[in-house]
Amino acid sequence: MEPPEKPDVAPLPQVVRRVLEFKEARRKQLAQLPPEEKLRILVEMQKWARAAHIATGRPPTPVWNLEELMKRAQPEPPHQV
Repeated sequence: MEPPEKPDVAPLPQVVRRVLEFKEARRKQLAQLPPEEKLRILVEMQKWARAAHIATGRPPTPVWNLEELMKRAQPEPPHQV
């Protein structure tokens, strides 16, 4: 009987496995957030990107106005006759 073949790739170090497990858990946690919180996080990242662009001399990127977006998302009240 032949010995089992060794995999081409060495097993991941413990620290890498822990990082990947944390990343997976964080993604699952973020997926459970309500849409409003996801939008708030996205706007924060847009602010960081804008600051980085300005700091490096590139044109600033747009940042969404979250209050305006939330107003648009709410249904209008019914008109009374």
